[in-house]
Amino acid sequence: MGRWLSSIGILCDIVGAIFVSIEVVRQYEGQRFKPLPNKYGYNPIPEPTPEFESYEKLKYFWMKIGLGFLLAGFLLQLIGMWI
Repeated sequence: MGRWLSSIGILCDIVGAIFVSIEVVRQYEGQRFKPLPNKYGYNPIPEPTPEFESYEKLKYFWMKIGLGFLLAGFLLQLIGMWI
């Protein structure tokens, strides 16, 4: 039983690492911020575009899923050692 839990834990770790690494490496290709006019030498803080905001939300969602797989994998490996 312990070997199976450890093996499943390692598989979860691999899946989690893939999810996290894909989101770290992947880059947004579109325009990140709305263009703002420069009035009187004042540069306000740029606002992100709606497309960029939705991209970031989806990116962090998949990273959280990956971290969940990593945590579950480590816990399964730990439990597998003690059974």
